[in-house]
Order: sequence, then C-alpha cells, then structure tokens
Amino acid sequence: MKQWHDFWSFNRLNDASLIKIEDLLWHRPFSWVGFEQVNKLKPILDITGVYLLTFEYKDEYILRSAGVTNSMKRRFPQHTREYRKGNYTVLDVEYAKIGVRKEIWHGWEYAKEHRDEFFEHKDFILQFVKKSLRPINYSSPRLQTKEKEKELNLP
Repeated sequence: MKQWHDFWSFNRLNDASLIKIEDLLWHRPFSWVGFEQVNKLKPILDITGVYLLTFEYKDEYILRSAGVTNSMKRRFPQHTREYRKGNYTVLDVEYAKIGVRKEIWHGWEYAKEHRDEFFEHKDFILQFVKKSLRPINYSSPRLQTKEKEKELNLP
C-alpha cells in the first residue's frame, strides 16, 4: 500500500529529459459554440488540442484560462453547462477589457457551499454568463499536417 508521501512528483531539474517540447501553430479567434451569429466569428472546428480562453484587452488578449481536449465541439458545451449551473467563476467582461478582474460569481468550492445564493441571484449571474461567452476568444494549436490545414481551409 502506498504511503501518503509516496505520491507522484516531478523535479524539473532531475527529470528535464522527460519534458517534451512541441511547436504549436495557433489559429484564432473562433466562436464559442452557439454564439457564431452574435460575434461573427468562425465556428470552432472539432479538433484535438489545447485552447486558451481570453478576453480582449487593448490590442491583445488577457488569458482567462486554458485547457486541453480531444474534441473542441464536445468540450465547449460542457463548459457552457458548468457556467450556467453556477459551477464556474463568472467575470464582468467590460471590466476585463480594461484589465480589471471583477467577479460576479465565484464558482468552484464557494459555489458548492452556497447553492442557495446562486439560485437567489441566478438571473442576474446568467446575464453575465451570456455576455462572457460571446466575446471570449479561444485558440487551439494545430498539430496536423499542412495537407490537413488545407483540407480544413485554415489560414
């Protein structure tokens, strides 16, 4: 039986040979699933990869969060459901655009412990969820070949 102190660990100096490096080609922005008509962005492709959720900030983007999936089209509806159930932290997009993190609702553990508070303010919170899903841009690295990029008609 494992001892509590035998959990997996990683030492960047000792285990440097285990770190794999890949060059990623990023394409952005794509639309959050279901908001293509609203934000006039290309629909997401059903690809495997890493994605970045971002807010526009000046002429750049602020990172909101990152993830990895084997299906972008399956993963983003999952995120949408979690936002709408109050399980994720909801930010005010307008404040994010000026570099200020203003929480409307704090998800995760707080959300689990304060379900009644979420339901009491659900309509208000969901207004900000809707706003936050529209302008979020995300990117996914393309690990396919140049032939696959041409097939998918990517820039």
